[in-house]
Amino acid sequence: MFIDVIKPEEAVKTSRIRMIVQTLVLIAALAGIAAWYFLQIVPADRAKLSAGKESLLPGISRDNLARVEVSFREILTNSITNHWTTVSEKSDGRWKVVFPIRDEGDPEAFHRIENDIPALKSETNFSGLSRKQIDSYGFGDPSSHIRITLADGKTVDILNGGLAATENYYYTLVNSNTNRIYLVYAYKFSALERNANDIRDKGIFDIPAADVVSLAFDTPSGRFRFECVATNGSQSWKMISPVRASADSIAVRTRIMETIATSASFFADFKRDPAMLARLGLNRPEWSVTLVSADGRTNALFVSAQTLEGYRYAYSPGKPGVLMIPDAALTNRYRLSADEFLPKSAAGQ
Repeated sequence: MFIDVIKPEEAVKTSRIRMIVQTLVLIAALAGIAAWYFLQIVPADRAKLSAGKESLLPGISRDNLARVEVSFREILTNSITNHWTTVSEKSDGRWKVVFPIRDEGDPEAFHRIENDIPALKSETNFSGLSRKQIDSYGFGDPSSHIRITLADGKTVDILNGGLAATENYYYTLVNSNTNRIYLVYAYKFSALERNANDIRDKGIFDIPAADVVSLAFDTPSGRFRFECVATNGSQSWKMISPVRASADSIAVRTRIMETIATSASFFADFKRDPAMLARLGLNRPEWSVTLVSADGRTNALFVSAQTLEGYRYAYSPGKPGVLMIPDAALTNRYRLSADEFLPKSAAGQ
């Protein structure tokens, strides 16, 4: 009787081969499962997710938007409801608010609006609905109505129903002659559902710093007035009051740039009338600043002594309504003394 004796080194070799084969089989099986998942399951899931996800405004781009009119309800935390209507128009590449006030549009706000309108897309939709069914979704008293006018004069109406599946969604109707309702995330309309004060330009001064030839401050500590003098092609500044003297041009220009950089944080009201100015202390402002350009244009800002939660009431004749400016910014920026404007040699004497 013969007994085969397997040498240790052969047993190790056989074991290694078996392990390699098993590993390759396992890898092949995993590759097959992965291929099945990515070729069958993932496309099916994607198809489910994208089912009903449709562009609300196919063919519309930011470049052919000409006018946007938005009417919407704003429900505040104290159960008070505000109704707002805002109309904006685009002219020569710039957006302007034209109702309920006329003012330049905030570039950042309208950049977002221009991007968000073409990107409006539903999560799902309901088709083949009767007019009675459509009315049951709250379109008789919509939360918002958006009318978009294109460059060619065509208009598109978007209605967001007064009822929503949850507070995160709107039932949305595009044009009233359709039998399809879309379910759209409410946040996708957040850039549009804003009142005029939220989308108007918060800048106050529109005279470039290089064009300013006269600067005047009226403050509790006195009147400071400066004028630019051109001599032999160069410019210098003179202080007219509180003393007549040559002024440090760098100090004056710094104040001009700081003044032009002043902007409103928000607006207290659309309108401005004598009664309101008197009530807010703006009929007798605590201080003011006036810039005059070489071509005679004037920009001015008048600031009240009254504050509201860290902000000062203010107004500018060229800008509608009442502005709110941080008190700290005004206090730190406009504490003036004659010495800071005098040339260093003169101030040290």
